[in-house]
Amino acid sequence: MRAHAEELFVHTRVHRPRVIGERRARVLELEGDADAGGPVYERVCQECHDADGAGKSRTLSEIVPASTDDELANVVAGGGHVSTSAMTEQEAADLIAYLRELR
Repeated sequence: MRAHAEELFVHTRVHRPRVIGERRARVLELEGDADAGGPVYERVCQECHDADGAGKSRTLSEIVPASTDDELANVVAGGGHVSTSAMTEQEAADLIAYLRELR
């Protein structure tokens, strides 16, 4: 059974980094709108990071300034702890713009 499961999911494991990388690149090409990113933050991020960004452990004020746009895009495009289905590529770009304004 394990061999069958590995056979079924081998393509997911192999292609996931490439797919995430392509999605991240497309997010970085888009112009983000911080005003539109606020509702995305509320819908996708606020449950764990709280309304003010204080979060359950590290605050966004610690994480965001130390991160490049590429690193943030990797997280919000599905390469971190956010699912690729959580938001569109435009919403991801808007969220990055919103996070940059939180600094």
